[in-house]
Amino acid sequence: MSDRTVSVDVCVVGAGPVGLAAALTLADAGRSVMLVDSGHEHLDPQAQSLSTAHILDPKAHAPMAHAVQRGLGGTSALWGGRCVPLDPIDFLPREHVPHSGWPMSQEEAEAHLDDACRFLGAGPSRFQVRDCEGMHTAASPLAEGLSDTDEVRASTLERWSGLPNAWLAHRARAMNHPHLQVLPGHTCTGWLQGADGHVQAAQLVRLTDGQRVNVAARHHVLAAGGVESARLMLHSMHQPSGLRPTGASWVGRCYMGHPSGKLAEVQWHGKPSATIHGFEQHAGTYVRRRLTLPAPVQLTHRLHNIAFWLDNPPIANASHGNGLLSAAYLALRMPFLGERLAPAAIRERMLQGQTPQTLRHVLNCLRTPVATTAFAASFAYHRYVAQPRLPGFFTASRNNRYALHFHAEHAPNLESRITLGEDEDAAGIPRAVIDLRWQENDINAIIRAHDLLDQALRKQGAGELHYLHAASERAQAVRDQSIDGFHQIGSLRMGHGPDHGVTDAMGSVFGCQNFHVAGSALFPTSGQANPTLLAVALAIKQAQHIAHRIAA
Repeated sequence: MSDRTVSVDVCVVGAGPVGLAAALTLADAGRSVMLVDSGHEHLDPQAQSLSTAHILDPKAHAPMAHAVQRGLGGTSALWGGRCVPLDPIDFLPREHVPHSGWPMSQEEAEAHLDDACRFLGAGPSRFQVRDCEGMHTAASPLAEGLSDTDEVRASTLERWSGLPNAWLAHRARAMNHPHLQVLPGHTCTGWLQGADGHVQAAQLVRLTDGQRVNVAARHHVLAAGGVESARLMLHSMHQPSGLRPTGASWVGRCYMGHPSGKLAEVQWHGKPSATIHGFEQHAGTYVRRRLTLPAPVQLTHRLHNIAFWLDNPPIANASHGNGLLSAAYLALRMPFLGERLAPAAIRERMLQGQTPQTLRHVLNCLRTPVATTAFAASFAYHRYVAQPRLPGFFTASRNNRYALHFHAEHAPNLESRITLGEDEDAAGIPRAVIDLRWQENDINAIIRAHDLLDQALRKQGAGELHYLHAASERAQAVRDQSIDGFHQIGSLRMGHGPDHGVTDAMGSVFGCQNFHVAGSALFPTSGQANPTLLAVALAIKQAQHIAHRIAA
């Protein structure tokens, strides 16, 4: 079967939220765009199998079937919808964080944060309680007696997307756009680069019949996620006429995620009714409060960035005695219902760690049948019927004690990386070998941050932490809980030049005149924030830059 060639202004590989935002921005600017993805609207097992990878430490990295989904909308089909910006300190060089510092300022990086919030359906880009007019508890602290101090901040927010699946949110616009062609079911196998450094075409194959398509484009954007983007670049670099980035030594290195879990509970000293434990609404979307440590504290104590929020106790342990939590546990364990209530990775994490205690959970429900039934009905309505969509469930604690969830920065590490294996997928591309590594400093910084938070709460008289593990066991407890692969960060990092990264600040690959990377693979550091919001903001900024280059 002979190859077919298609010519467009821009070819975007990867139809997740980042690729979709880039493609629509370029199309809105009047550029002809081809948006390519291996999958389709619904999960395609053949396409999904292409993501299977060799994971060297399964305790550190989730299976790729849990971490990513190929298809239109990409992994947003599994995404909870949490939108958080990075912090000012994340963009700065820090002596205690190797390879830190971005080649752009926070203001430059966040130039399109409002656009990204709109694209993701997360409302305005307001992430401080004081900036959220109309939020009925805007003037209230998270807990009685707690206020922002030099040691701790309690006024930061995370926002939640009302419709996390990017394809469902933008399908009509994408399919009807006069300047955008969506090409599902086609897998990119590489690119052809000329002697002058100009990337001439993307090479695609349709696995169902072997048809090959070359997309000749003036510019190419790779937005296939941190693992797949690095894998495709590495594969193309090994081809005779493939990519030749001058920052080749960085490709696949400094692969990061976020260590996350629960190390302690927080006991508040005020009235339980005054504690804001769950979600609030602002501007038509849900928000939730977070505890953070100011930059001076991080620098003084050589900490990595970190955020905390209140959470339910582990629902699998029936000793919590809470009928509402037991009802949630039993629902998640049901074969048909559980699969629809939460993605596999979240369900597995919530159910693990305990021998099944079904009878005890049933007894918990029977102790409070009216409250349990009422809560289940209310949650189902607000989660699946009402708008905005409730992101999750929380229950108030009668004794004002909550599990404390941490979400921390993973420092860049040259040995935490993506490489190529020996066996190939159905498209003939070597499978990725994933070596995600947590370092001792990553773990110890989390423990020190908890100690400092405890000191700050006690100093204010607002509360105190109660650790779930003895001091000698805490480092291992953090390691046991920290599994990522959902946030694929840093594998194609931006830098000031090819000695410091793969791309420049606009995501343009050094040594490849018209080839660009989009997504969190660009981030030089991970911060404490989930990466999707900023990744989309940078993709919009990059797309506008490419559109202007074409016009010029």
